[in-house]
Amino acid sequence: MRTFVRATPAAALVLLFSAAFAGGADWPQFRGPSRDGISAETDLARSWPEGGPPRVLTLSGLGIGWSSPVVVGDRILVTGVRSGTLVVFCFDRDGRTVWRAPCDRAYTGSYPGARSTPTVAAGRVYVLSGRGLLMALMLQAGRKAWMVNIFDRFGGDPPRFGVAESVLVTDGRVICTPGGKRGALAALDADTGRVLWTTPSLDEAAGHASAIEVTWGGRRQIVTLMHKGLVGVAPEDGRLLWRHGKGFGWLFHENTMTPVFHDGYVFAEGGHRSGGVCVRLSPEGDRFAAEQVWSKVEHASHTGGYVERDGYLYGGTGRGWGCIEMATGREQWREPAIKRAATLWADARFYCVGEKGGVSLVEAGPDGAEVVGRFEIPDAGPQTWAHPALADGRLYVRRKDHVYVYDVSAKE
Repeated sequence: MRTFVRATPAAALVLLFSAAFAGGADWPQFRGPSRDGISAETDLARSWPEGGPPRVLTLSGLGIGWSSPVVVGDRILVTGVRSGTLVVFCFDRDGRTVWRAPCDRAYTGSYPGARSTPTVAAGRVYVLSGRGLLMALMLQAGRKAWMVNIFDRFGGDPPRFGVAESVLVTDGRVICTPGGKRGALAALDADTGRVLWTTPSLDEAAGHASAIEVTWGGRRQIVTLMHKGLVGVAPEDGRLLWRHGKGFGWLFHENTMTPVFHDGYVFAEGGHRSGGVCVRLSPEGDRFAAEQVWSKVEHASHTGGYVERDGYLYGGTGRGWGCIEMATGREQWREPAIKRAATLWADARFYCVGEKGGVSLVEAGPDGAEVVGRFEIPDAGPQTWAHPALADGRLYVRRKDHVYVYDVSAKE
């Protein structure tokens, strides 16, 4: 059954987007292959029946947590807290346990539970605990390869609500954000944990956001959102390339949203009750200027983030899920019924998982949106904060102790 959420011409409701990259069916890290909430998968269902797509698997007994599942090959990995310990669980595609690896004492502050999503690269699983212990595990059996406490090593302090950053792995480097006196950002050797470089302290503290890697002006850079604002550093040595600290609210002393990049523009929102800022990057010698082009006062969600498609941001507008032109900040439309949601995009559809457990399949473009499927997960309720994952025609939705797996592939 289709429910129209905004009256627009039918032709304008057809989404003509194409995938931004070519890739396989894996979802190996937070927000997918490129950390932007975009999947290259095709042949997915164009709509859902009443009650939603078929649920094919439920993973239970994970303990409390808000981290997302990741999928690599025939392995599903997710973290949870059991008996006061942060545990990495590894399952096969049929839900059988392959291994479990205890990692650290659990974070026990406000909203206790697993936070960071594992990152899988080159046969290893990289996990950052809520207390700041960064660990590398072997994917095959869960054996520990190395571990480093990033706050002890770099002189920082955990954010108020514990560490939620999901580390970025690129070029054999594990990038993390301790926000310490001996390193605002740091790169560790992915094989050994040896420190390769640090960024000067910048008088910055760690937030909850996860870094992304982008290329602009002929060079690559690591971009992340810290306590005071956005920063960009060189991936080869951690040298500061630019920073922008205006426009973010600091009510809870952390910022949560992963930045979004498109065509020289970087947008990030603090989440909770913080606003958002979009800057335009311009090369200036061996650095960049970051000019603020617009700001957003209304907060979108706690953690849901945004997906960019063809120069438009799709996510929370502050009064519903909607569309914002990235270059101008102009709101195109909003749909209050979807409300706050974590979003991914695949095969010309948006998959929106609301903070209360409602899941929507949405056709959307700059001119409007149409809900073409909707259901609620079995224990729908508040704090459904984990981002969804999509791999090999399956949608993974986590809420606290469970991961629900749905077949969203097209049926012949």
